[in-house]
Amino acid sequence: MAQPDYERLSNGLIQAANECILLPNIPALRGAQGLVDLINELREEIRQVSTKMIEQTTVLHNDISTLHVDITTRMDSSEANVIARLQNSTINNPQTPFHPLRDRRNMLVDGFPDNGRTLSKFTSAELTTVLRAFNLPVHGNRDERKKRLGEYIGVVVGHVF
Repeated sequence: MAQPDYERLSNGLIQAANECILLPNIPALRGAQGLVDLINELREEIRQVSTKMIEQTTVLHNDISTLHVDITTRMDSSEANVIARLQNSTINNPQTPFHPLRDRRNMLVDGFPDNGRTLSKFTSAELTTVLRAFNLPVHGNRDERKKRLGEYIGVVVGHVF
């Protein structure tokens, strides 16, 4: 039975190893590394764009949520004010309490007049404070501003103050 020639086998392996070292010199394989590098760069760019999109989506979601809360708050405020104005429109006695209106944040306004008598005694500064709370114009003399606030509250001017 024939036996392997170890010296010839060893020389063949050495020659194969030396040839393998030269494989990167083949033009097609040299270009392949460039393709691998390009693919890796594209993957990184895709990761960055994806991350940016996720961040922007999160910001957009937060903006929409904030807007939803703001709109809901304003709608609640508007609805409460419509009801208060209707109730105030039936008042014909200066001592009958007003139903208070709410600001855009759906909060009761500090300094809101209790009734027609209180409104008739409002100072210029008190009128300005309440008008500003409702984002109403503050120009005009005291009587004009009182009338503006009374109309905004829903009371019939002349019957109540």
